[in-house]
Amino acid sequence: MLTFRKKQKSKRLVIIGGSTCLLEIIELIADINAQEKRYEVIGALDDNAALHGQVIEGVRVLGGLSLAAKMDADIVFVFGIASYMNRLKRIEIFKSIGLPRERFVNLIHPSAKVYSSSTIGTGCLLYNGSVIMACCRVGDFVMISMNSVLAPYVRIDDFAILAPLVFLGSNSRVGSGAFLGSSSAIMEKTRIGPGAMIGISSAVLRDVVPGATMIGNPARLIETVEVPPSLIDAWKKPTP
Repeated sequence: MLTFRKKQKSKRLVIIGGSTCLLEIIELIADINAQEKRYEVIGALDDNAALHGQVIEGVRVLGGLSLAAKMDADIVFVFGIASYMNRLKRIEIFKSIGLPRERFVNLIHPSAKVYSSSTIGTGCLLYNGSVIMACCRVGDFVMISMNSVLAPYVRIDDFAILAPLVFLGSNSRVGSGAFLGSSSAIMEKTRIGPGAMIGISSAVLRDVVPGATMIGNPARLIETVEVPPSLIDAWKKPTP
């Protein structure tokens, strides 16, 4: 006997952020919709007033971030603020929006591979060619860009960002709000502290303290920025 899956109605979706990441998210949604129409993008929000009213790749910037809390309850959101310069600020930006995490959806490219033993949090973006191997734990609002790979037992905390072609060795951990630059490689069992930044093509062979900027092969310390105590406290707690 033939059975037919009921076609689901596409969800109305708003993208938070109107910068470069918006272009990437539009393409990600297009690839998802090519397999099954799941999302109808009705606009984007950005606090840059110069963008208000502009149409970017068919998506209109409707206004500032404060509009999000006033939108219909059936609208879902994508958090697309992801520059290395605001890697820590984006956590505060999210809080200022005033929406529960459940209003945000995961966007996972059809070509991404997530092993069944791994878990993905809320509001994550997984781009084409990304691979999440066995027993990994990915937190909320994590961005994993094109062709990045997580070896088994990797943990990534909330709001971390992986640029394209990043490799994380097994049993490594990335703290909240950290940014890993394109083509960087992290040795197994290495800990990248919250708010840290790893430069392009850097090789990290030892633990990185919170807020540190590391560049080179092997990576060396360039500078350190202040990290909120709450993130450091959470980082110091034993990993469950």
